[in-house]
Order: sequence, then C-alpha cells, then structure tokens
Amino acid sequence: MRKDEPRPPREYVPGAPIRPVAELARWLDDVAAAEPRRCVRLPVVLLWKGGDRQWIGDAFVAATVDAIAADVPALRLNDAALGISLVDRLRHACPSGQPGCALWLDGYVGAPADDDPRALHRFAVVAVGDGVDVAGGDQLCAYSAIESASS
Repeated sequence: MRKDEPRPPREYVPGAPIRPVAELARWLDDVAAAEPRRCVRLPVVLLWKGGDRQWIGDAFVAATVDAIAADVPALRLNDAALGISLVDRLRHACPSGQPGCALWLDGYVGAPADDDPRALHRFAVVAVGDGVDVAGGDQLCAYSAIESASS
C-alpha cells in the first residue's frame, strides 16, 4: 500500500464486555501485551477538566458518565495521531452543560507506565467515532480489529 492510497476501513469483532469489569481489565492487559499490537474500539467516557471545556480530565471505559465506578478502567489518552484534537471533537460532540460524554474511540492500548501512580492503561487514539448509544448499557463490549495481511 502506498502512502497516498486511502487505508481500507478496519473490521472489528467483539472483544470483551464492559461488564464485568474484571473481565474487561484482563482483556485490556492481554491487548496491551499482544504482539503485534492490535487496534481496538472502546466506548470511552471523557470528562471535562474544569468548567471551561478547554481540557479533557479523566477518561474511562464505560457507556455513560453515571456508569463510572471506582473499579471502571481509566485510560491515559494520547491524541497525537489525530488531525483535529480530541478536545475539539469532544467540544462538538458533547452538549453544553454536561460534565462529559461517551464516544467510540479507536486506538492502541499500552501497558501502564512504570511511574504512573494510578496505573492507567495508555491509549493512543487514532480515530473518533460516534457517541455511544446507551441503549446497550452493560451489554456493550470492547472490539478488536481484524488486521489484514496488508495492514
């Protein structure tokens, strides 16, 4: 594939359900350790840091802001691969006055950094999808990409 050719869309298959959390956490650990790295699609709740909608605070693998609990996996996001920052995309996707919202994010999971006191999985975001349809609730799952031989 040449650089100027568009990349074909990735196909995804169900990975782990977002509930129970222990199963999701094991799956994230497995994906982070896998070689070669696999792109995944996660339902991620992004919370604003402060009230001015200028910075993203915390990010959690969950379907809604109300679904965040102490045991829900949190992520340390990196949006360097995006042409338009995640903050700008979140600002357009989230209604004003909300503490944050849930979006489907595609990216690569990395193990927590050794010096990270919160032990957050790193997540390199490569694409931002639609808002999470909360009708699925706890039935939602994380997805793993099917990588073709040419990827």
